[in-house]
Amino acid sequence: MITWQTIDDVLIWMESNPISEEEIKKMQKSQPWLLAYAFSDTFDILTDEERDLFLFLFVVSYKSFQKTYGELSTAISEDDIGDCEEKLWGSWEELDSKSFNVHVDVFYDTLKESDLIDFLADSLITENQEDIMAGRELMFVGLCTCIEVMGRDL
Repeated sequence: MITWQTIDDVLIWMESNPISEEEIKKMQKSQPWLLAYAFSDTFDILTDEERDLFLFLFVVSYKSFQKTYGELSTAISEDDIGDCEEKLWGSWEELDSKSFNVHVDVFYDTLKESDLIDFLADSLITENQEDIMAGRELMFVGLCTCIEVMGRDL
């Protein structure tokens, strides 16, 4: 299981090792559909700031999986991603609540990586609740989709 310590280690590593074009190419070679999803037009409605945050959180999640479990042994398919995303949006939309935190709680029952879910949720909650990121639901479900498909064979 990915721990807070692993996430902290990845964040510290990323401070001194910015993600290079070479690193992106390695990720693309290893998991082309997952990287295509992260850069897809699904997330075009995000602001530039939200998009940058989404991609940063995606890389933190990916690197945390690598650090904990090694390279992903099975290629993730476009269908895997689509099916998972559909399932997670279904879980999100079943709730009759406007509260982001209530929706996040449902994902603890669905996904195994609770520390990573905590990290993502905390990263998407602003100090000033009046300054809510419009795209945080899309970012959260998108990131949880990535977590779910990366962890499906573990």
